[in-house]
Amino acid sequence: MRNILTFLAILFVSNIARADDGNPADHNTWAVTANNYQYSMTITTALVFDMEESRDVNDKIAAFVGSDCRGVAKPITYVPESDRYLAHLLVYGNVVEGDTITLYMYDASENEIIQVADKLVFAPNATYGTVADPYMAITTFDVTINVNSGGESVPGAFVTLGDYGSRYSDEDGNAIFENIAPSDEILYSVFFEGYDKVDKSLAVNNVDVVENVELSCTYIFNVSDGENPVVNAKISLDSYGSLLTDDTGEASFSNLIVSDSVYYKVELDAYNFYEDSISVDPLKLHNENIIINLTRYNIDFYVTNNGEIVSNATISLSGYGEKITDENGYVQFEGVLPSEGIEYSINSSIHDNHTNSVAVVDENIVLNIDLNLTGFKVEFSIIDGNIPVENARVHLDGYDIKTSDVYGNVVFDKVILDDEITYEVISENYNLVAGSISVVDSDISEKVSLRLSTYNAVFNVTDGIKSIEGTEIEIEIAGDVRIEDFDNAIIPDYFKSRGNSVWNIDDVDEFQGVHIIKSGEVFDNQFSEISFDKKTIAGEFSFFMKVSSELDHDYLIFYIDGEEKGRWSGDTDWKHQTYVLESGTHNFKWEYKKDGSRKDGNDCSWIDYIKYPSEEMSLVNLETDVDGIAIFTNLLPRDVINYKVKDSRYSAYENNISIVESNQEEEISLKVDLGFNIIKEFDGEYMPTDSIVLDNYGKMLFDDNGYAEFKNVDPTEVISYSIYCDRYNDVYGDIGALVNNSISTNIDITRYNVEFNAVYNDSPISDLEVVLENNGKLITNENGNVVFENVVPANLIYEIDHFDFLYKTGIVELDDKDLNLSVEILPVYYLEFNVESGANTGQVPVYNATITLDESGMTLNTGNTGEVEFDEMTPDNEIKFTVEADGYYSHKGTTQIIHSSGNEGSTISQKVVLKLNPNFEASNFISPNSDGINDKWEIYDAEKYYKFTVEIYTTSGEMVFETKNYGDNKWDGKNDGKDLPNGIYYYIVTSPAMDIVFKGVINLVN
Repeated sequence: MRNILTFLAILFVSNIARADDGNPADHNTWAVTANNYQYSMTITTALVFDMEESRDVNDKIAAFVGSDCRGVAKPITYVPESDRYLAHLLVYGNVVEGDTITLYMYDASENEIIQVADKLVFAPNATYGTVADPYMAITTFDVTINVNSGGESVPGAFVTLGDYGSRYSDEDGNAIFENIAPSDEILYSVFFEGYDKVDKSLAVNNVDVVENVELSCTYIFNVSDGENPVVNAKISLDSYGSLLTDDTGEASFSNLIVSDSVYYKVELDAYNFYEDSISVDPLKLHNENIIINLTRYNIDFYVTNNGEIVSNATISLSGYGEKITDENGYVQFEGVLPSEGIEYSINSSIHDNHTNSVAVVDENIVLNIDLNLTGFKVEFSIIDGNIPVENARVHLDGYDIKTSDVYGNVVFDKVILDDEITYEVISENYNLVAGSISVVDSDISEKVSLRLSTYNAVFNVTDGIKSIEGTEIEIEIAGDVRIEDFDNAIIPDYFKSRGNSVWNIDDVDEFQGVHIIKSGEVFDNQFSEISFDKKTIAGEFSFFMKVSSELDHDYLIFYIDGEEKGRWSGDTDWKHQTYVLESGTHNFKWEYKKDGSRKDGNDCSWIDYIKYPSEEMSLVNLETDVDGIAIFTNLLPRDVINYKVKDSRYSAYENNISIVESNQEEEISLKVDLGFNIIKEFDGEYMPTDSIVLDNYGKMLFDDNGYAEFKNVDPTEVISYSIYCDRYNDVYGDIGALVNNSISTNIDITRYNVEFNAVYNDSPISDLEVVLENNGKLITNENGNVVFENVVPANLIYEIDHFDFLYKTGIVELDDKDLNLSVEILPVYYLEFNVESGANTGQVPVYNATITLDESGMTLNTGNTGEVEFDEMTPDNEIKFTVEADGYYSHKGTTQIIHSSGNEGSTISQKVVLKLNPNFEASNFISPNSDGINDKWEIYDAEKYYKFTVEIYTTSGEMVFETKNYGDNKWDGKNDGKDLPNGIYYYIVTSPAMDIVFKGVINLVN
């Protein structure tokens, strides 16, 4: 057995040393000897030729490290669920890491060998692909990018293809990239001085690719009038279309092909036409500066007074001086530049001054001006919707500023004749309104509608580094204002009227619209009341009221939530009343109340146009543009506007702004929440001390699930972090382009080295096989040492084995440091016992003798040869043993195993001779009738009496049988082959030394 184990060990070592040489270009050499290697990994793959999966079981795939073949397989596994043929490729190796695997495929139908694009890294027990999702072994192709311009090749162009590096184009303009893996999209770029850079992509499918790239140039046209840029000038470039200049006077034409001359023209209303040509040359400047001149026009004035020519009138044209009208009332200003409005004035000693402006666009202007000015009445009606606006200020150009009355009216008397008189209307909380009227031959009535002043709120959102596009801004604004003007001739149901008389609809002396409400008829010490309840947001409550009553006695009284806000009596014309509300449910009440004396006037009151805030706020949402800006327009003034910033990439943010008298800009810098989730190797428990440190944000502990989160982190280009966990390797990393994120990080247990020193009596033992649980096996060197590196802390079982030494096992308690274990290994020997009978039995081997080693209690039985062997016996000064066998006296003895280097595993022989314990037993009857029963005389345990002499006599003393090996020659009741008569016979059995004699009687019955 030892010889067999020795042979296998030598064979294993010799196989490891021998590589499986092969030729990747010759599929007939593809073979691997698995026993040469310690480790393996699995690749479940589909073979792909010309982008079609192989279905030919004669195709092959092989794995090579250099010229060493490490695995071969065929696509012989058919998978019905996916209708495909898969190869299960076992790849072998003798190192844990470092081998780079190159795959080759043999296409049997084409007799062609193709290299697979991907390179794999060998790792023990690694798997690539599964039956459900196999690894795809795909071939590669060549990509040629041809660079040209204007039909000519461009050598020396710098070409970059994805992750495949860069090339300069050759003299034919070609940049060739080899071994390109198939892909739907590979980005490439082409750069050559003087040309526009090209950034495109190409697809590599199942053939080599040739991509033609035409280089072109970009030309920029700058148009000005000599001092300022000219906007919206149309530039037409032959074969390249037309563009308009931008705010800087610039227009950019791209993709221009090299050419000696390209014609262009520049056109713009009010400017002279311009044309020229450019030469498209990559070695020249690509900017063209163009100056165009404005077209000038003439302005003719003809001045009359009610049809009569006005001569000697002085006409001043802004920017062009003064001229005097001739006898025809005519004057001409030449070379006037275009303008939306040029102011002029006409002064005559006998006429009122006349001022105005004229627009000069695209033609000469003729102005016929009549200075016959007559005064008329101009009445303005200032309203908000249909409601008069009181105290609005109206400025009529050349006249006084007047304020509107309660009906919104303003009257200007004696306004002189004018084709155009400008005016402005200004009122608190309203936008300014500007306009003009023409006073010709009658009074004028001008209705001006005001709009409440609104403002813009501009939100500029960044992350502290860059503008953020697509962030949602939600603001809370007031809903539509509620109005009740009673013009449908109905008092709404939510109004409640009580008292001595109820309020009613009235259409006499209405303030606005066609109907109002009027208090009921009451007498002394009576009242008429109307009220309603409403839930509102914060804002203004207003109404118009009118009273006709006894002054200081009979009143219209207004209450909000039971609190008096105002009272009026006497002859009070329409007034507008305004009150500020907080959000909530309110009660509004009007009460016309009389005292006990007389009455005066109409003895009643009126109400119209009740206006109150919305019942709820509205939410308006916008997303920021590419510059991170969102603009909310037409916002009414409010002390507080709440807003929320919503962007899943950043931390939530909300605040408020105030818009009172101007637009508001809000700068918002968003922050992010960074979560860190550590995943411990082997799912280790999370300790209370496990922590992470984020630069500038301090330290946080991980929770029981290995999670920690930093709130409101300022985005930065790069931020560093460090992770510290007890008994695990520290982890350091950087994060860039920060957004809300949860970063998962795998951390590995800190590993240590475990060194075994195998010795016996302080002497090292080499060539021992040491197996450490989950860490493989190693062989001790000449110093008896073996080192297991990178061992995960745990209680690990180790085994040390060699056929010449005693098997050893134990537990390694690896915690938080390297371990050095000295292990005492005992050499083993074979202790062989040879047990025989004593000399008086002829030295016969004793079968089934029991040998017991007294100290250990080990017990074995001898075989047919009287031999037995105890294995794995260790050196000992004295081994006591006991030998017992049926029919023999018990024997005790000692033996000794002495060790010397090099004789481990040898056999120590111990001979034991047992002394027979006489206890002879034999049959006393024989019946040799061939019935198979007692046909021969039997001596029980005849083997004990090997070489004893057996003699049989008749009663008369005649010997009829003799033998010295009764086990092989038994008496059958005959003498010299003749049957003996029935009767009594005697036997004598004598030992060889004649010191033991057995006698007895045999009864023969035939």
